Amino acid sequence: MKPGRGTILRIIWVLGLLVFIFLLVRIGPGRIWENISRLSFAGFALLFLLRAFYWLLRTFIWRAILAGDGRALGFGRLFVARMAGHAVSYLTPSAYLGGEAARTFLVDGVNRKTVLASVVVDTTLEILTTALFTLGGIAFISIRSSLPVSARLGLTASMIAAIAGLLFLIRSQRRGMFLGLIDILGRMGFRPRFIERNRDKIREVDARISDFYARGPRAVGRIFALNTLLLGLWVVEVHLTLAFLGAPDLTVPKSFLAVTMGAVGLILPTTPASLGTYEAINLAVFAGLGWSAGLSMSLALVRRSLSLFWAGFGLVAIACRKKSGRIRRP
Repeated sequence: MKPGRGTILRIIWVLGLLVFIFLLVRIGPGRIWENISRLSFAGFALLFLLRAFYWLLRTFIWRAILAGDGRALGFGRLFVARMAGHAVSYLTPSAYLGGEAARTFLVDGVNRKTVLASVVVDTTLEILTTALFTLGGIAFISIRSSLPVSARLGLTASMIAAIAGLLFLIRSQRRGMFLGLIDILGRMGFRPRFIERNRDKIREVDARISDFYARGPRAVGRIFALNTLLLGLWVVEVHLTLAFLGAPDLTVPKSFLAVTMGAVGLILPTTPASLGTYEAINLAVFAGLGWSAGLSMSLALVRRSLSLFWAGFGLVAIACRKKSGRIRRP
C-alpha cells in the first residue's frame, strides 16, 4: 500500500526538523545565543520594520502588474492575499506553487483568470531577477575565492542553465505557455477531462499573460527594476542583522553573497519553511565567506522569527476568510 500525501509530507517535515536539530546541537546553543544576545530590542524592531516594508513592496509590484491590465485593486486586499500566500509557501513543502495558488483564490472582485495571470508573471520575473543577481554572486566568488576550477564552472553552468530556462519560460508565456504544455501532454497520450473541459479558460489565462509582455520592454523593465530594489532591501536587512550579531569583517558584498547564495534554500521545494535545508546551505555559504557556523545559525533563527510572524499573519487572514465563506474556487 502506497503512503498517502499527508504521510509523505509528515515524513519530509520530520526529516527537515531532524536536520535542523542536528545542526543546532552540533553547533551548540551557547554559541548561537552568544550572537543573538547582542541583538537589542531596538535593532530587532528596525529589522521588523524592514521586513514589513519588504512585504509592502512585494505587494506594490504585484499591484503594478495588475494595474497595467486596467485592474486598480485595493492595496489592502492584495496585501492580505500576498501574506496568505507567504504563509502557505513558508509552512508547506511547496515552495512558490502552493502560495501562489492561495493568493490567487483570496483576491475577490476581479476575474480569477486575470489574477492567476498576474501571479504567474510576478513570480517568473521575481525568480528571474534573483537568478540573474545570483549569477553575479557566483561570478564574484569565482574571481575572489580559491574554489576549484571545476566547482566554479559547475556553479556558473548551473546558473546560466537556470537563467536560460527562465528566459525560455518567458518566451513560452508570450506565446501561450499553458496551452502549449497541454498540447505536448496530449501528444504523449495524457488528456485529463478536467483540462479539456477548461481549455477556453486556460486559453484566456495565456492571453492575459501574453498581454503583459505585449506592453513592451518598458513594462517588463519597470517590474525588473522594482524586483532589484526588493533584492537590495533584502541585502540591507541581512547586512544589518549580521552587524547586530557582531559579524567580523562585514562588508556589503559579503551580505549580498549571503542573500543570493542562500536564496537557493528558500526557492527549492523541499521541507516546510525550508527547515534544515536553508540552514545547511547557509553553513556552506558562511564557511566560504570566513564566518562561523554559530553566526550562520544565529542569522537563520533571527530571520525565521521574522518570517514566522508574517506567516502567522497570513494564517489569520486565511482563517478569517474561511470563516466568512469568502474563499471560493473557480
